[in-house]
Amino acid sequence: MTSTWKKAIRNKRKHAILFAKNQRPENMELKRKYRNIAIHERRKAIMEYWFAKSEELKSKPREFYNAFRPFINSKTKESTLISLKTEEGIIVKDQCEVAEQLVNYFTTAAVSIVGDNAICITEENDDNHGSVKALKEAYLGTHFEFNQVSKDQVQKALENINPNKSCGWDPRAPPKLLKNVACGISPSLMTLYNSCIELGAMALCMENGRVDARV
Repeated sequence: MTSTWKKAIRNKRKHAILFAKNQRPENMELKRKYRNIAIHERRKAIMEYWFAKSEELKSKPREFYNAFRPFINSKTKESTLISLKTEEGIIVKDQCEVAEQLVNYFTTAAVSIVGDNAICITEENDDNHGSVKALKEAYLGTHFEFNQVSKDQVQKALENINPNKSCGWDPRAPPKLLKNVACGISPSLMTLYNSCIELGAMALCMENGRVDARV
């Protein structure tokens, strides 16, 4: 936290208290003014910190996520507990038991459609799926390979993020934050992406998405 930001916070609190005691229009304007200044100084301090931190991490890209994680981890949000009602009318609240109940349900849900052999279906069976065969035939002979990305490409992709869209599987990485620090973090992300391309493997923390060819 910078000294300017601290001063702005003190002024914001001072004029908020003043308005609470005397709600005149001029006090409201002062409250709004110093609140906006505090917000501006906060954003400025965060961007300056991340720009400096990203410059420092250019030589240590492996430490990037550990430096970034405290700012995207929210301890204020509690996980939602799931309760289930069994056929006997019993309410199950133990989360391990709830997980077992859901596993049993979803692993047997297709039995009524395709029979008992649905339980034995594995990923290998996907090769014979109609949509997979159709894709193979449509793109037979097509050549594709990954090319390394540049810093400008990564930065442009981050700057073009729509902050109003869902953040995906990880709610701790707000799109607005990634958009605001695009210039600072793009070199580290470029190094990470290009390393994955060279190795032909994704980092473990990035393996949270899956694309199915099924229609």
